[in-house]
Amino acid sequence: MNNTLHNNTHPMLNTAIKAVRRAGSLISKASLDIASVASSRKNDGSLVSEIDNTVQAEILEILMNVYPQHQFIAEENHYSNIDLNKEYTWYIDPIDGTSNFIHGFDYYAISIAVAKGNTLEHAVIYNPNTDELFTASKGRGAYLNNRRMRVNSRAKLSDALVATSFIHKRNINEQKDIQLYLDITQAAAGVRRTGSIVLDLAYVACGRFDAFFDKNLYPWDIAAGMLLVKESGGLIGNFNGDSGNDTEIIANKQLLAANSRIFAGLVSNLNIYHKS
Repeated sequence: MNNTLHNNTHPMLNTAIKAVRRAGSLISKASLDIASVASSRKNDGSLVSEIDNTVQAEILEILMNVYPQHQFIAEENHYSNIDLNKEYTWYIDPIDGTSNFIHGFDYYAISIAVAKGNTLEHAVIYNPNTDELFTASKGRGAYLNNRRMRVNSRAKLSDALVATSFIHKRNINEQKDIQLYLDITQAAAGVRRTGSIVLDLAYVACGRFDAFFDKNLYPWDIAAGMLLVKESGGLIGNFNGDSGNDTEIIANKQLLAANSRIFAGLVSNLNIYHKS
């Protein structure tokens, strides 16, 4: 990471930063009394807390006041009625890592990204526990608290620290998924399952993780992180290594993110998954 300062922030990114800062304040206040935070299970088995809903409402109010004509896809809303004719689409995750939050494990973040047509334009991920703000704008690079980020240059998968949330309730009974998880664990130096996809991708972008892989992903899980990784010099694609435009990758629900050399090594392992 070098010392290049991030100047001339785009108005959309500034608005997103304002929203995540406000959200972070609400989450930090709630975290002081976790025991009083009500939570429940969603249909997919994941947890949702009353703070998720409060934070999402706050974010949407800030964004919609400035951009009322845009489309908003947020985790705690139904998103089946996507209007493909809308020029701009926002992807919002009020708390990625709700289970961590509810258990007092400080690895969770707020994520916002905006796409123009099929292309992600701006992204922000904010960790209120560390006050780390990850931002990116297309063609302008990615930054951690105003310092330029780059993916690391590690060359061998055998030396790589890989993040995933691959084995979860949506695929725990699929034997080939379990086997692939074990295969990657053997191929890499280590695999970490942290509970927050958006932070995992931010950590790939700043070089703390070497790679990320997962499937059955939602748009709000990956949109912001995808842009962060790309603007940090990394590659993104599906398990075959195919990229396409940003909307196609989001719709595919598979994601692989890494620097170019680790990316190639993971594609080789993940191709076995498709041939089995």
